[in-house]
Amino acid sequence: FLNEYQLPHSYLYQIEPVVQRILNLYQHHRVPKPWLLAINGAQGSGKSILSAYLVAYFKWEKQKKALVLSLDDYYYSPKQRADVAKHYHPLFRTRGVPGTHDIKQAIADVNALLAKQPCLIPRFDKSQDCVFSQEFWQSVDEPQDVVIFEGWCVGLPAEPANNLLTPINQFEQTCDADGRFRQLVNQHLAAAYQDLFALFEHLIYLRMSDFNHVLAWR
Repeated sequence: FLNEYQLPHSYLYQIEPVVQRILNLYQHHRVPKPWLLAINGAQGSGKSILSAYLVAYFKWEKQKKALVLSLDDYYYSPKQRADVAKHYHPLFRTRGVPGTHDIKQAIADVNALLAKQPCLIPRFDKSQDCVFSQEFWQSVDEPQDVVIFEGWCVGLPAEPANNLLTPINQFEQTCDADGRFRQLVNQHLAAAYQDLFALFEHLIYLRMSDFNHVLAWR
């Protein structure tokens, strides 16, 4: 695993406390239902690497079938986002925020996995900003013991509306001065996203000590 992801051996020591905490949570999950763990963290916090490591760990150390779903793979295509932008706000053309994901499909896929039913998991090409053709999607035909869902906003509640009245940065001041976009994003987060998050049995949050690390680690 370390060779595949070009990681130093020290990564194993750094991640050990987190892995042990996750294993303690796993021991209390509801058998025979697959265990659904969500992982939240900022860009560059290590969500994808940790998720991949856990899949390898469960496979080799616990002989358990595990897979990862990423919120990023449920982004709408540019055409779909253009439709959202037309009906809601022009800023929805850019992927990232709640309102730019196919959450209904994510819920359907997670429910299929929890029911131990086959499903086809989409894959999104962020380098080209488009959904991969279905030949590159992940076909899951066997029941899984562990399902990991990772994403930057998974598990987050919506903000109180009063918190969104005043712009907090230059982007909001110049591109969303009236607050309409952030209010719409918040409404999306408060709706179907919460239905998805309600399916998670546990949530791990990777807290970064300084926002500057996001830029440095990326």
